[in-house]
Formats: sequence, C-alpha cells, structure tokens
Amino acid sequence: MAGEIVEFGASDGVMLHGFLTRPKKTSNRAVIHLHGMGGNMHRVVGGYDKLLSDSLNRIGYNFFVIETRGSAIASWIRRYGKGKRRVGGTAFEKFEESRYDIDGAILALRSMGIKEIILEGHSTGCQKAIYYQFKARNPMVKGIILIGPGGDYNLHKKRLGKRFAQAVRYARGKRRDKLALMPKRYYEGIVGASRFLSFSDTKFPEARIFDYESGRLREFSGIKTPVLAILGSREEWMTMPAKSYMKILEGDNRSDFFGCIMIRGANHTFKGKGKELAGAITGWLKRLG
Repeated sequence: MAGEIVEFGASDGVMLHGFLTRPKKTSNRAVIHLHGMGGNMHRVVGGYDKLLSDSLNRIGYNFFVIETRGSAIASWIRRYGKGKRRVGGTAFEKFEESRYDIDGAILALRSMGIKEIILEGHSTGCQKAIYYQFKARNPMVKGIILIGPGGDYNLHKKRLGKRFAQAVRYARGKRRDKLALMPKRYYEGIVGASRFLSFSDTKFPEARIFDYESGRLREFSGIKTPVLAILGSREEWMTMPAKSYMKILEGDNRSDFFGCIMIRGANHTFKGKGKELAGAITGWLKRLG
C-alpha cells in the first residue's frame, strides 16, 4: 500500500504518527481513521487497510490512519521538546485527552491544504469521534462514520453481573495510583483502574456516550454533523440485537444527514465483510457530496 508516514503533534504537544494515502488527483478532503482499544495505525478495522484506502482514494478522499496516545496496550508517550516520558496506551489512556490527538491530526492535514474532514471510528474510536465533535464543534468536520459503535459500559455491566459494583468500587479506590491494574476477576485483559472506571462509570463521557440503556445518548444527540452508523448483525459486543441499537441511534439522532446500516453476518471486526463495509462507507460519502 503506497503512502507516507506523517509525524504530527497532538494539540497538547504529544508526539504521534499516522499513515497517509492520497488519491491520484489532488484533493482537499480526507478521512481520519481512529482505531479502538488496543489498536494501532498499522491495522485498520478487520485488516482492510488497502481495501478501504483504495476505495476512499478512488472517490477522491485522502485516507489518514493515525496512532493515538491510546495505541497498543501500553506504550511510552512524550511531548515535543520534553525528554520526560509517561506511560500511555489503552491500559493507561485518559479518554478525554483523545480530543487533542484528533485536533493534532486535523491541524496536520490542514497544513497540507486539506479543508474537509470525515472522522471514521471503529469500536472505541466511535466514542472518540463523537466526543471530539461534541466538544470541538469543528466546522472542518463534515461527517462522522461509526463502525461498530458498541457500548462498553452496558457490556461490562452485563458480563460482571453482581461483581460490577464491586469492580467499580475497586477502581475508585485505586484511581490515584496511575499504574494500578484491574484484577483478572474484574477484567479479562490488561487495563488500568482509572481507564476501567472511565468506561464503567457514567459520570465519565467514555461510559456515557453509547450507554444504550440510558434512554438518551446525550453527546450523540448533541451534534448536528452528518453521521453514518454501521453495525454487524453478529456483533459480539452488543447486549441487545443490532436492530435495537439502530432504533436507538435513529431516535436520538439530531444530525443534518444520518444513515444507519446493518451488514448481515458481520461481527465486530467485520471479518469477511470488507467489500460490504467499504461499499457502505463510499456510498454514504457519495450521497453526502
């Protein structure tokens, strides 16, 4: 896949990188892809890097896949001009800081003459895209694509059952310890207590944005930017049927141009459904104009 590595700074100075592919003809439009938990810029949803890149380049969009301070499970992050490093990665990321990463990516593209941005998120990247635009109201952002917008709060609450309240209390007690990890009895993986609390307590936006059982998606319904939501009928991170999720999204939608598509047989990574995914995205972008 032909492209270029772009080094850029988040708006708070954190050093980041992205991979940019360009259409044959110069274009002032770009899609910025935001990965989910544990992801990185080297692998787009389902591994469809080239497929999505080629499809978007073909209709005149630059495609910019970025790393964030939440890339990988754990990593070092540092600011420009400062030697001091701190731990980052999914396990230790502060969700609210994701807006600085997106800001930096947009500013980097603007310096290249790009004027119109589509934010494309997969999994937790969906929450980041919605949170960014809810806070920034950036006029450069002309659309948001949500790929597999599941609800981590609902999922972990269901999986843990009676232990959920215990897990939240444990995380609250360890919150001041930035490197404290959640025990295996509460989380099947590696995650810091602060990050666990971020998606397990609706006081925090990460947990609240796609709390489908809340009755109202506050941040989602607070933006008018055009939105496309794509769900798989076999999505394993859902706590209710995909059609129920679609109904909630459609009901809470306040955007100027909204689309909601279910790809039959697709799971969270849309395995084996790359062409359908690319077609849904490019078709919506063409209608968006």
